[in-house]
Amino acid sequence: MRTFKMFLFAAAVACFASGCSDSDSNDNPTPGNSKAAVDVQMTEAALTAADVPAVNADDAKDWGENLNEFGFDFMHKLGESSNLVFSPFSLHSALSMTACGAGGDTLKEMAEVLNVSEDVNEIAKENGAMRLNLRYDGQTDGSKFEIANRIWVDQTAEVVPTFKTLMNDQFKAPLQIVDFVNYASDVIGIINEWVSNITNKMIKNLLTPQDVNSTTQMVLVNAIHFDGEWKYKFEKEKTYDKDFLANGKDKITVQMMNQSALVGYYENSDYKAIVMPYKGDKFSMIFILPNENDGLPKVATNLGQGDISKIVSESTQNDTIKVSLPKFKIESKLDQTTDTLIAQGIKQAFTGSANFSQMISNFDVHISKVIHKAVIEVDEEGTKAAAATAVAIAKNGADFNEKSFIADHPFAFALIHNASNGILFAGQYVGK
Repeated sequence: MRTFKMFLFAAAVACFASGCSDSDSNDNPTPGNSKAAVDVQMTEAALTAADVPAVNADDAKDWGENLNEFGFDFMHKLGESSNLVFSPFSLHSALSMTACGAGGDTLKEMAEVLNVSEDVNEIAKENGAMRLNLRYDGQTDGSKFEIANRIWVDQTAEVVPTFKTLMNDQFKAPLQIVDFVNYASDVIGIINEWVSNITNKMIKNLLTPQDVNSTTQMVLVNAIHFDGEWKYKFEKEKTYDKDFLANGKDKITVQMMNQSALVGYYENSDYKAIVMPYKGDKFSMIFILPNENDGLPKVATNLGQGDISKIVSESTQNDTIKVSLPKFKIESKLDQTTDTLIAQGIKQAFTGSANFSQMISNFDVHISKVIHKAVIEVDEEGTKAAAATAVAIAKNGADFNEKSFIADHPFAFALIHNASNGILFAGQYVGK
């Protein structure tokens, strides 16, 4: 893990319009009280360059490498063989918020898996700086990227003041006081409504009664939404039915989009890859197609941060590439997220030995569950994608071209932020 160095402007820690609150809501936290309900239209004022902390190119790339290493390790340990989409960025953001309330070996384990500093102030500053840079780049005409954080805390919990300050100032994650003991099901509805609105209704019902109950002390949530137009759109009249080898062997029919464009192209002995830019050139989608029809499991197992860097740096745009891609929509709720994070090395945080004394001072707590859900839809116009991550904290005890890219068999994909190469969404399409 490399050190992240930043030049922070004063505006980097300022609260933007309705993006954070100076104090918690102290009204009676019952579902019927409108003042206690969450403002689902949490937004920041339109950012200008002066509002965004300056992060040099090398530091942005370092941040992207650390994020991607976490994401690839998560994907490898997940071991999913079906259609999949998840957001390394959303998972990393929610867990980084949680890590800011940890101490001792709990913080050490989380920092190692997340590839971040063990200094919670550095974790928060790095996240705050890159969050604002992503939001600024996400205001590009044709490519919109929204990020929002929020924390719901039980009225009996005594939140450590320094933790609350970090959440407000850097993560722009205001605390909302609720009553999990008496109104857990109602709070679930409030959180789900907030997530649905932030993600333009792409992520619904993130939480269930199995995720949050009367023992819950806090729920930390990150929600993101991406809506990008291809720089070079596919013409709908060139979309037609075509065979696709699902799982590399079973023939099915898909709607295949077709175009010829100057997109980034890279190939090696194992796979071909293309880098398709979105309008505004702030974000791109990388598609990785194994050379063998049934080669995705092998390629996916070996994919790593080095592949992303090599594809981006060595891809050429000197030739017109014939591109054929299936239209697809994938929705994943990763029920095994908790087990996967434990396998990565975040172990103590999920046990009664967890140290979250820098988060809640009057109870011993642990992470009871991490819930992650993501959706991606790719068509002729571009890409819509959304993801949300919730970390529940509970009390202890509870053809005409020479080159072509014809994606007619399973492939992997990664939606990246160009300035950092950080992976915002990743997954695979196997056809069924």
